[in-house]
Amino acid sequence: MKRTVIRVLLTVLMVGALSSCLSTEASIDFSGDRTQLSLVYTIPRSVWDLGVFDEGSPERAIPVSERDARETAGLYDDVELVRYALRRNDDAVTIETIYRVGSDDSLAALWGTIGSGHLVIDRERGTITVPIGAGIGSVDGDQRQLIADTFRDQTFSLELRAPASIQGEPPQRPSGTVIDGGSTSVFHWEVPMADLMLAEEPSEVRARWEVR
Repeated sequence: MKRTVIRVLLTVLMVGALSSCLSTEASIDFSGDRTQLSLVYTIPRSVWDLGVFDEGSPERAIPVSERDARETAGLYDDVELVRYALRRNDDAVTIETIYRVGSDDSLAALWGTIGSGHLVIDRERGTITVPIGAGIGSVDGDQRQLIADTFRDQTFSLELRAPASIQGEPPQRPSGTVIDGGSTSVFHWEVPMADLMLAEEPSEVRARWEVR
């Protein structure tokens, strides 16, 4: 069983899906002068204990340590790691990483470093496109079932905080939720991780906000 799960995790890493982790919550707040990118990974304790996330593991699945987070921030002159936290309980390990980003170019590149491609943000037009999965291509039925079973009950969510009213464009499937908070508008989109992992083509979330 251990080797099977490791192979699944490495397969997911190879297709380049966002963070190749299990449940993932991503938030991009570009409502103010400086942008903030937050990531929360939730990994079942049984998977964490396999050791594939350890820095010294030859079968390491993804970089999730504080050193990794600091090295990622260090790739860009105007990116700062403002928070790293790792919490364990009997059921899961939760890792939270928050970056403060000084420019849209660095935001685009940072997302490409941790995810599956550079995002595109156009403040003059009020549009943002966020790649969230590279696409797995064609896989056989046994592989699909293995991935579906591994990522069952896991989710990927993306929250976009804009300076004004924001909505998915075109309407996303599944549709997102918009929370209008006056000076800040929030678009929240969520999908089962298994669906994202098994998508044959690249996946992205697009949104538009009101330019004032």
